[in-house]
Amino acid sequence: METYDAIKINEQSYYINDEDQDSCYLIIGENKALLIDLGLFKKPLLPTIKALTNKDLIVVCSHGHVDHIGTINEFDNVYLSHLDKDVYFDNQKLQPDFPLIDFNNIKDLKPYQKFDLGQITIEAIPLAGHTPGSMIFLDTKNHAVYTGDAIGSGCGVWMQLFHSLNLKTYQKNLKQAIDYLEKTGVDQTWKFWGGHNQQESMSKVSSFNRLDFDLMKDMYQLCIKLINHEITGVLNQAPTFDNHQAFYASYQKAEMIFQENSLK
Repeated sequence: METYDAIKINEQSYYINDEDQDSCYLIIGENKALLIDLGLFKKPLLPTIKALTNKDLIVVCSHGHVDHIGTINEFDNVYLSHLDKDVYFDNQKLQPDFPLIDFNNIKDLKPYQKFDLGQITIEAIPLAGHTPGSMIFLDTKNHAVYTGDAIGSGCGVWMQLFHSLNLKTYQKNLKQAIDYLEKTGVDQTWKFWGGHNQQESMSKVSSFNRLDFDLMKDMYQLCIKLINHEITGVLNQAPTFDNHQAFYASYQKAEMIFQENSLK
């Protein structure tokens, strides 16, 4: 069966992009493998995974949006924060023909839950904002952080959506996540991988806006400056799905799409 290209990013890990550059990541340990996100592939994803490993597979979804759970009906042993339950079901409002699986068959991804793959442990770190249940994933062995859409992928985080949290809450969650990562040893040398890894070249602040720890820290500062009205947004045409106007703002490496309700 036809497979997708898998690009090796370190000794144990690959990324696989779907036709719309939604990214998923496969990490292969000594005993098990873990797949982060499921894209929205037009052809089956599972054959690609089986071509790379025959080890028992764990699937973790960074959040509940359709472009990160699109092949969920191909897989067992799937984890998603149940805080994104409403996000999960609202996918069918936007795409009525999208085949959801029974939510009761999805395991609740808990904050700071660890997955021992054998010689590699992946930890789920909560970073709610883009959605209520957004998670990022920490691989200390390979000095990698997989961020889904929690801080964007190099061209801005979407905070204008109807499930997105307000910026005060997002700011607090960013601070907690940054502090936790620093205590774990994360620094600017670690590689950050986003949910759409081709977007680093789509930024408005530079021709190539590398997703990294500095960008995450700049995002925290951008929240503060927007909340304190030190920075104001400019009109943006991004969808909000609730008929409100979207705005764009940036600070250093960080970019954000938001709406006025985000500031309340």
